[in-house]
Amino acid sequence: MADGLSFRRGGDRRGPRLAPLVVAAVMVAVLGLLSWWMTPGGPTGTVVEVRGDVPQPGFHRIEPPTLRAALAAAGHPAGTSATPLHQGDLVRVGADGISIHPAGNPLLVGLPVDLNDADPGAIEAVPGLGHELAVAIVLDRERNGPFYEVADLTRVHGIGPDTVEKVAPLVTVGDVGSRPEPRPVDLNTATAAELEKLPGIGPVLAARIVVEREEGGAFRDLEDLLRVKGIGPGVLGKIREGDVVVGE
Repeated sequence: MADGLSFRRGGDRRGPRLAPLVVAAVMVAVLGLLSWWMTPGGPTGTVVEVRGDVPQPGFHRIEPPTLRAALAAAGHPAGTSATPLHQGDLVRVGADGISIHPAGNPLLVGLPVDLNDADPGAIEAVPGLGHELAVAIVLDRERNGPFYEVADLTRVHGIGPDTVEKVAPLVTVGDVGSRPEPRPVDLNTATAAELEKLPGIGPVLAARIVVEREEGGAFRDLEDLLRVKGIGPGVLGKIREGDVVVGE
């Protein structure tokens, strides 16, 4: 008992047997955080993970490496416990008390994962993503171009700021250069994927626009979009708000 909290330390993480992919993902997370936080010239401190009944579960870089510091980082009333922690330790907080589990041997894989180059399998191994989001990330970069910063992940359906913050230490966008200046979407030359970037235009309307200009001829002005089934004054008004032109 320390500061009113029950405490046990053990290397055996009991629970259901994990699938190999889940185990690999956990190992990837540990190695990624260790390599990133221990890079010379980078942030200093000890990386630990806190799970369970805490306001801010996840990985935390703490200094000094004590149970009190780890719980405080996770938003838990930590008391004054100075129990030492080590790199990669897992702290669990539950109804039965607080337990510390030493880090296992991480799987040796290349980290961080390059969002612009990795296949879905590698992206899927990043904790916080999974198969569906990994596939969505690959499809998005093929359709809309590379990610210029990790924050660009929010353009992928199903990924919000919280997920981006969680995976940021484990992923990179590689060397893709500076973000290019945005170009207006030309209704007469844009692909269906480019047309989807316009406000109010989804895959169906984008495809109809392409078909209409091929069958009915080039658009002369924005009002010509009313020729497209499904585009009325309301949708046309949204399109006007986008960066759009009607080229010859």
